[in-house]
Amino acid sequence: MKKLKKGLVGLLVILNFYSAAQVGFGVKGGFQQSVPLVMRDSFSGKPALNAGINIYIPFKSNLNFTAGLGYREVALSHKTESSNLLWKTLGLNLGAEWLNPKFKNTSLYTGINANYILAMGKTGLSGSTSSGSSYTSIDVNQKLVPSIELGAIFKPRPFINFTVTTIHTIPQSISLGKPTLPGTLSFGIEYRITTHDIKNWNTDTTPLPEKQFSQNLKAGTLYFIEEGTDSSQQLFKKMIAEYYSFSKVDFIKAADLKASLETFSNSPNTNHIFIVKTGAIVYDINRASTQGLIVYDYKMQNPMPDSPFFVRNLSGDSFFEDPIVVRKMIRTLNKRLLKL
Repeated sequence: MKKLKKGLVGLLVILNFYSAAQVGFGVKGGFQQSVPLVMRDSFSGKPALNAGINIYIPFKSNLNFTAGLGYREVALSHKTESSNLLWKTLGLNLGAEWLNPKFKNTSLYTGINANYILAMGKTGLSGSTSSGSSYTSIDVNQKLVPSIELGAIFKPRPFINFTVTTIHTIPQSISLGKPTLPGTLSFGIEYRITTHDIKNWNTDTTPLPEKQFSQNLKAGTLYFIEEGTDSSQQLFKKMIAEYYSFSKVDFIKAADLKASLETFSNSPNTNHIFIVKTGAIVYDINRASTQGLIVYDYKMQNPMPDSPFFVRNLSGDSFFEDPIVVRKMIRTLNKRLLKL
């Protein structure tokens, strides 16, 4: 009974540590360019694919221990023959990630890998196969090859990391007239989440003004002010009918805007009325006007206080005669609204 109690206490301590420590889990993929350090006169580098999974355990506020399992293909191209060498490896990596306190979205990584060679072979031209190439398996005496890895990790947005690492094997001997396993320069992308992210998946973190705006718009109507040429108005109506899918849509002629606003102010559902102005817009008194569309409430004010909801058009076209430009604007409006 005492052992059971101790086990339960230990389990609770471990679960509490993992919850508080925000353990990370990453899935990554990419490619690497081989960099042969020996026999450079005979072989040159060649790109190949990689994929893997990692776990990140915090040790200090800016230091993580890492462990992972990855699959890599490493290839070399023969400079004089129409052939190349290909390694298929399964690697276990152990290391540490240091988060730079001055650059919060950048970290450095170092570690050691144990690469198990699953297969090695040689590919070349062949007249006896329908594909024109043949693969010959090669026996490898050294199945387990350790390597050192150094790299940098960049985080441009939540959950997404870009990685750049260099991996070099510790023994760089020559076997069977070829390098045992060349070094590589790897590039990849990683999707990483933490236990904190998983815990908050079902928690609504949307700010109240954005949540109210989204709910009101779903139940309301988005009125587009008809401005510009007849052709641009027809194009807008066509693109909205084809691509806009968030709420009801209606149109107001620019000459009738004042009368429409007075009617809207007497409506019992003023919170469900939103107006879109297209063309030249000014969303901040400290900024110059820009081209695009901006969403207002029934008073022609920002639907979210101090947060103008606009979609900028970088083409500089105030009449929006180009269907590609208009389609992109409507799709961008859709995406921004759906994110709310």
